[in-house]
Amino acid sequence: MSAPVTSDEQPRRRRWLVALPLIGFIAVAALFLLRLYGGDPSKIPSALIGRPAPQTTLPALEGLARNGVPVPGLGHGLTHAFPGPEALAAAEMIGPFAREVANGNIRLEDAETLVPALETVVSSRAAQEIALRLGARDAWPLGGEVEHLRPWRSLAAVYQLVA
Repeated sequence: MSAPVTSDEQPRRRRWLVALPLIGFIAVAALFLLRLYGGDPSKIPSALIGRPAPQTTLPALEGLARNGVPVPGLGHGLTHAFPGPEALAAAEMIGPFAREVANGNIRLEDAETLVPALETVVSSRAAQEIALRLGARDAWPLGGEVEHLRPWRSLAAVYQLVA
């Protein structure tokens, strides 16, 4: 049998047990720092290195040349900027919404009044969806009651939409 543990050895073991998490953290931090600073980041392997980027051609957006603002010198086949709300006010689908934005009745940057203002021209669900896409943090376009998620309902909605 082994010799009984003396009172002197007991605190020494405890010190090692207390220091063990710190030693583990230092080891993991050292590994991360080694990988972070341990090489040239421009040497990341890629299948496209040394090859030209693939060519893409996209068709022009329908109606952009008619309603958009001409911008000379854009290049890459681009000729017009997207039309403003004044130009879109006559459009069938988006007309009422565009008119309200052009008249200043709907302020897209004001998150608190955005949804109630949108609900005057579109459905509640559409208003919530637009608010979500514009970055409002408390929009919920999925239906149902989720008051317990306030003020971060948009985060939960995006999670639900992606999952």
